[in-house]
Amino acid sequence: MKIHRLLVYLVLLVIAWMLSDMSMAFAGDEHAKVIDGIAIYLGVVPCELIHGPERQMHGGVPKILHCHHVMVALFDNTSGKRIENAKVTARVREPGVSGVSGVMKALEPMPIAGSMTYGNFFPIPAAGEFLIDVKISRPGSSRMIETEFKREHIVQ
Repeated sequence: MKIHRLLVYLVLLVIAWMLSDMSMAFAGDEHAKVIDGIAIYLGVVPCELIHGPERQMHGGVPKILHCHHVMVALFDNTSGKRIENAKVTARVREPGVSGVSGVMKALEPMPIAGSMTYGNFFPIPAAGEFLIDVKISRPGSSRMIETEFKREHIVQ
């Protein structure tokens, strides 16, 4: 089976997490945070890097300008166990835009390398700064975890 960049990226992300001290790993890291005991890892991959059967995820890669696959992996920060039963939503938006921009979408559960991850497709600007709002709820908890990741595309 041909391994594509999406799988390699997620495997490397998990390995980096396993080798690091969870309480110290996130200082200044724009791809990971710990909130309320949940380690949240964010991945963003251009749709053109997704090949094979993975192109059918979430109903298929949409034909949208600047398509990206946004993924979130969740872990219990104390035990290190993957969280597989959460409801996760995300919105991609431009900073500084008055009101709420972007559409909130469910990040659908999807197995990657035998472990549950959450993802969906979003249009993301070709260049410049953007924000990704993530909301997480777990069964049996009335608490909603909300966070924001700041990302930037640099055109070379």
